Amino acid sequence: MKIKRKYYFIILFLVLAIFLTGCSGGGIVTPTTETEEGDFQEVVNLLDTPEKLVDYMAKNFKHYVEVYGEPPDDYIPYSPEDFFYIRIGNCENFSTFSSYVLDQHGYNVFLLYYMGFSQESGDIYGHTISVFYDEDEKLKYISNIGGPNMETLFKIFGSFDTIEQVIASEEARTGGKYFCMASLI
Repeated sequence: MKIKRKYYFIILFLVLAIFLTGCSGGGIVTPTTETEEGDFQEVVNLLDTPEKLVDYMAKNFKHYVEVYGEPPDDYIPYSPEDFFYIRIGNCENFSTFSSYVLDQHGYNVFLLYYMGFSQESGDIYGHTISVFYDEDEKLKYISNIGGPNMETLFKIFGSFDTIEQVIASEEARTGGKYFCMASLI
């Protein structure tokens, strides 16, 4: 796939923005070395469907805001394995982990980062989702969603024929208007 020169700079800017801002910040969290569930690769091997994956993530991962409140401005994204042990992160961490797991089970998957304008608050924000093709070659995506009492929940959305439909679904879900998107492989 050949990228036009103007899109190259937009994608480069978005990738840089992801690493500098994250979705809700990060912070310094010290990882543990063991989990009650087993080691990283054992758990990845068990999470062989998107449904098992979102269930596991809801039971084991927390959003940074849920645990610590508003995050600091500095952010360092975690690798999927580091995040598995840290268990506290943001949408970028959730999406990177879920994309890694799905890829390990043969799914054609990619990350989609978008920036949007909240019509409700007037804020500009960014969010990352994990998009994958199901067995029928339809697009689905996993996103963290807010739950009661600020708990971290995840949901699978889809089935969609085009990426434009995925974007429209996210616009409707969040009540925002998106103006900039980048797909990360």
